[in-house]
Amino acid sequence: MKLTRLRVCHEVDQRLIHLKARTGLTPNLLCRIGLCLSLNDPAVPNPELYPR
Repeated sequence: MKLTRLRVCHEVDQRLIHLKARTGLTPNLLCRIGLCLSLNDPAVPNPELYPR
């Protein structure tokens, strides 16, 4: 399976824009870092904490 596009909600999009302004990192790179940090966390995520 090849992932070419990841869709995020409006709230996440706004957070990525804010982080890009503060850090200078692109949203693509910020999402990659977030994915790596998430995979490194041994805890099971609670789906109720995330919007659909």
